[in-house]
Order: sequence, then C-alpha cells, then structure tokens
Amino acid sequence: MSRYEFTFLRHGESVGNRDGLVQGQHDFPLSPEGERQIEQLRAEWRSESRRFDAVITSPLQRARQSAEILQSAFQTALHLEPLWMERHRGRMQGSPRQEAHKHEPAPGTVSQFFRYGDTGESDWQLSLRAGRALQSLFVHPPGRYLVVSHGGILNKLLHLIFGFKDGHRFYFHLSNAGSCEIEYNLEDHRWYLRSMDARQGRKQPYSNPAEDLRVVLLRHAESEGNRQRQFQGQAETPLTESGRHQAADAGQRLLAQGYQFDRITTSPQERAHHTALAIGERFGLPVHQDERLKEIDKGRMAGMNGEQIDARFPTRTDRRNPYLPVGETGESWFELYLRAGEVVHSLVSCPPGEYLYVSHGAFLNSVLCSILGIVPQPSSRPSLFHFGNTGYADLAFHQSLDRWTLMTLNPGASREE
Repeated sequence: MSRYEFTFLRHGESVGNRDGLVQGQHDFPLSPEGERQIEQLRAEWRSESRRFDAVITSPLQRARQSAEILQSAFQTALHLEPLWMERHRGRMQGSPRQEAHKHEPAPGTVSQFFRYGDTGESDWQLSLRAGRALQSLFVHPPGRYLVVSHGGILNKLLHLIFGFKDGHRFYFHLSNAGSCEIEYNLEDHRWYLRSMDARQGRKQPYSNPAEDLRVVLLRHAESEGNRQRQFQGQAETPLTESGRHQAADAGQRLLAQGYQFDRITTSPQERAHHTALAIGERFGLPVHQDERLKEIDKGRMAGMNGEQIDARFPTRTDRRNPYLPVGETGESWFELYLRAGEVVHSLVSCPPGEYLYVSHGAFLNSVLCSILGIVPQPSSRPSLFHFGNTGYADLAFHQSLDRWTLMTLNPGASREE
C-alpha cells in the first residue's frame, strides 16, 4: 500500500456534553445517547465492509469507550495514546459551559500563548501536542487507521496538515460521532481530505440566521472530459449521460436535506452550467453565471490526457513554480488563487442567506485555500480537498465571530479502494 488512510473520529456524546459542561481532560464517560451514536456508526461501517489495521484512541473514557465499541466490529489492535487527549482547560474543567465562557476571553481576541482556565493549555501548546500526535502516526506502516479523539485537538491537527496558523478564523465542525477521512499519499507526499461527515445534518453551530452565510461549493457532474481522463481546464466538454443523472440527483439530494438557497451562481462552462441548471430546476431558481468561477486555464495542456501531457511537456516547471503559466499559455496557480480570493470577498459581502456555487475541482480548492489563508508557495504542493463529481463542501461564515466553519465535505461519500 502506497498511502496512509486515516479516519479521525470524534467520540460519541458524553455525560459532559449532555450536561453542558466544559470537559477538557475531565474524564466523563459516554452518555446512553453517545453509546447509541457509536453503535449506529459501527453498524453502518460493518455494512460498508470497512476495515482498519489498528484503532488508536485517547485514553479519556468518552473516546476510549467509543473506540472499544468500534473495535469489537473490526477485531484489530487497540492502542491507547495520551497525545490524543483533549485540550486541558485548567480550572474551568467540569464547570458549566455558559458560566466558564463568562470568565474567558472570546477566541481570537487573546495571544496564542494564553492558558485557558489559568492553568490549562494554550493554543500554542495544543498545536505542539497535535504535531507530536501527528508524528506518532508514522511509526505505523502504511495502511488504514482509525483515530478516536476530541474536537479541539482534531481541529489543531487539521490546521497543521493544511498548513495554516490562524485557527480562530476557520473551524472544522465535528459533532459527536462526526468523522473525517484523510489520506497521505507516499508517491506525491500530499494530504487529501476525502470526506467529512459532521453527522448532525444541517444543524449549524453558533447559528445566527440574521447575520450568517451558508455556502455550498459544488463540483459539476461527470463530463466527457472526466470520462476520458482529460485535464480539461477551460476546454469545453459536455456532461455524459451519467453526469446528467448525477446533476438531477444532486438537486434532489440537496432539496431533501432542507437547503433553501437564495441564489445559485455557476461557472459559465458547459459542464458546470448544465449541472447548475438541473439543480436550479429542482429549487425553482434561476441560475446566474460568473466568469470568475471558471476552471484554471491550462493553456496548451487543456483537453489532453496524462500521457499526451507527459509526451508534449516532459519538464513541467509549473509543478514547482506557482507563478509560471500552466501549459505555457494558461494561468499560473497563483493567479487562480487570486481569482478565487476575489470570489470569497464578493461572497462575504452578500446579505445573510444560503448560496450555492457550482464550479470545478481546482477552482473550488483555491476558494477553500483562500478562506484558509493557504498561499501557493514555490517548491511545495498544498494539501487537497477532494471533490468528486457533484461532491460539495458546506460552509458557514459567522459574521460576528469573523470565522468560517466547514460543516461537511462529500457527506456520505463511499470509500475508494
């Protein structure tokens, strides 16, 4: 196996969660509801024939009990690792959450060295421990691993993986029994976030509909270029028959999940535009085109497959230099990043509401990188967010907190063998 596949899971509901307490490293067990959540997850994973080479868990009861319930289905080794414990919250541990918040400054208003609860861990300390936890995973050989831990440290882990520092501006929402699937490929040494499932449907943390934005970034359905494994760029290829069904199903799925879009905006390229039209028909909404949502211009490479590109462009300098045009005459990756940044700025200027953007894989990755503050750098290849055809990311922007939250990515996506 030439890759690591990690499933990072937040424990089921604990007694502390249920009672609205600050937990930190206070050792609360699972509540009956938490046991039910994990048992339901175990049944789902067994029906999908999932397997893991090992289960790694925080030793805190709420995580360890979750891991033990799941391990019973996979009959694999269980490793207790204290590095995966939740942030120590000092003197606030065990206190009612609402009362504790009165005595602590809001996130993002204090130094990264501020120790929560007077004696707890600072953001800096938690980041360092998350880094040590990440490093500890690589003592294991390549394979599939389940890591059961806690929301705070898992967020720090993802911040490190994706290479951004201002964690207060972006939050990966993992509710109780929520998980994300992420791959580290040993051939190109890149991380790929495959999916993220918050397991609370459309429930939004810190929700204030009067001022918050809800944004869905959706990739187009399968095109003829996808089917032929072309690097399409801005070359025009129509949807396949399967793609047309995917587009209609995507609209039905979003409608069934309770979305109520105020506006649908799409790239004018055929494969994205026709996907948006199918979704718009389900919602009874017109579709607005925006030239900025086009895929990266791949110049003379557009429309070629991998073999053709390798033959015509044997030394591609744009792979390591983000300022050089792709395919000799196209956009640079840095230009794409700037174009995506313009869209983000326009987006946060919209009135509160729900918005759907239909576009392309590389462009949608650049939008997320822009939100996260991950700038293309020379001689480095950033981690990627995986968007399958009609795969989508669901985000919230909380105006009062000046913070983005990633709710889900490709929810319910099947695992790739």
